[in-house]
Amino acid sequence: MIPLKTETILKGLKVISWIAFIGFSIQAGAMLVSLFICLKNPEAAENFYGGINLLELRNEGTYLFLIYAGNHVLVAFFKAYVWYLVIGLMSKFSLKNPFSMEVIGKLEKISMALFVTWITLILGNMEDNYLHYTMQRRFGSPVGGEFLFMAGLVFVISQIFKRGVEIQSENELTI
Repeated sequence: MIPLKTETILKGLKVISWIAFIGFSIQAGAMLVSLFICLKNPEAAENFYGGINLLELRNEGTYLFLIYAGNHVLVAFFKAYVWYLVIGLMSKFSLKNPFSMEVIGKLEKISMALFVTWITLILGNMEDNYLHYTMQRRFGSPVGGEFLFMAGLVFVISQIFKRGVEIQSENELTI
């Protein structure tokens, strides 16, 4: 018998996953809209999403602004995508049979999405360093090391689950 407490916790985590997904989706959509507004109206870059002042960068060149702001939009979309994958994981996860290839596949996808998010943040950091070198100004990009850590952690967990599936299939063959 599966404890009621565990089921309740998983249901709560599923709700939290939905809230995070919706929140990051709204953030990504708002950033994308802000990006398009700034492309149409350069003065709007003074108050880019979240109050970030990118007017100087927008005046420097559309290309630099598009890469920088586009990177932030991509990171926001990747964050929403990770939570979308978590929702998929929560719907496939079964307490009666936690070790399944579907769960492993979802965990590996989450790990890969976190890794791609980290790469995107590193590219944003490289651009920020370039802007600091050329314009003598930092616009501030998050470093993103935590995404590499999370990607590694989720990948390790997926490998543990993979070993669980192997042990489970060995036990089924011996019965």
